[in-house]
Amino acid sequence: MKKSIYQDEESIMKATNGGLDIIRHYIPEIDECVKGKKKFRIGSLATLSTIKKRENGFYQISVFDNENYWMTAIDLVKFLEAEPFYNAIDIIIKRHNIQL
Repeated sequence: MKKSIYQDEESIMKATNGGLDIIRHYIPEIDECVKGKKKFRIGSLATLSTIKKRENGFYQISVFDNENYWMTAIDLVKFLEAEPFYNAIDIIIKRHNIQL
């Protein structure tokens, strides 16, 4: 039986330390932010963001701007690479040598 995209997404998150390894590629100082609750910037966004580990063990970035929203590590790749979901998945799989 073929796996669903949600199973692939979960496998990717597990293979990348809950997405932290993916985030670290774009935000090298993220480990300091996880430990010290320090805020950081994402790309060219003017607003500050925070990171937290969710109950499922996956990391979530909270972006504080006019809409206040959160994103996963995969959403971060989509945003910063300006790619749709499936292309972002391909980027992550290749960059982190993930076997699905």
